[in-house]
Amino acid sequence: MTGDPASLPEDKRERIIRAALAEFVARGYESASTNVITKQAGISKGLLFHYWGSKAGLYMYLVRYCIEYYTAWAARSFGPEQPSPDMVERIIMAGMRRVRFIQEEPLISQLVTQAFVDPPAELAPQLGSLAESYASTVNQELSSGIDTALLRPSVDVKRALEAVSIFSHGLRALMTRTLLNDLSSAEALMAETTKYLDLLKYGIYRQPPTDRALPEDDQARERGRPE
Repeated sequence: MTGDPASLPEDKRERIIRAALAEFVARGYESASTNVITKQAGISKGLLFHYWGSKAGLYMYLVRYCIEYYTAWAARSFGPEQPSPDMVERIIMAGMRRVRFIQEEPLISQLVTQAFVDPPAELAPQLGSLAESYASTVNQELSSGIDTALLRPSVDVKRALEAVSIFSHGLRALMTRTLLNDLSSAEALMAETTKYLDLLKYGIYRQPPTDRALPEDDQARERGRPE
């Protein structure tokens, strides 16, 4: 049975976390050395394994720590902000928060990206479940309380929310990869992000001719629209 890391003195726990973050990000999970981590943190291996059990236990703790850290950072930095009823505007605001966080905490951002995009084989099931849970929370924040009156009458709300979820997931991945490679690209990246979101918001195809056949569910909605 391992000890509770929360019972460690805060300064010691922070030293261990920062040393482990640096080692895992620099060398990846498989090549990371607990010897290096303990040396950099100024602790014994016995203490590390007493509180985290194994390298795998330490890595999973770090991923959860990084997610909780971001959540607390966002609440502290932005407070109880009122989300926009426009779901695309929410993506923009979330993107701006992500840009700022990556600039302030690149190691934390890199570890979460590493864990979710290229998880270690032995931890893939656990990290997959954690990623799904985190994505579900993010998607709920994006979709809760949106103004569906902003959508075209023929648009199925559930499908629209799913499309936005898929789009925002890909956009977050693109932003994260780009920023972690070049932190100075933030301003240009946000401008590019807005262009992508305009495509989502206004579409990429011309409006089809009115006599063009529509799917049955869309036909029914069109018949029910007011003149």
